[in-house]
Amino acid sequence: MHLCSTAQTKLGFLRRLVVAVMLVLALLSGVCAQQTVTSGILRGRIEDAGGGGVGGASLTATNLETNQKQSATTDSEGRYRFP
Repeated sequence: MHLCSTAQTKLGFLRRLVVAVMLVLALLSGVCAQQTVTSGILRGRIEDAGGGGVGGASLTATNLETNQKQSATTDSEGRYRFP
């Protein structure tokens, strides 16, 4: 069975369109992945050997990839929070 030239042209166009859309989607997925932001909150409690909270303790959290440091101090019950 032979397709007429108009049908062949339409089929060729659709194939190229599908390939182009897939290529654009693949490129966009890489761009979106690079823009992902990771963040979070780190919190906890410092306790002494008897289980009591240690107030006024100084802590430092370091991002190992960027070497960025953040400091925190525990409250009177030993709780701390890094934003």
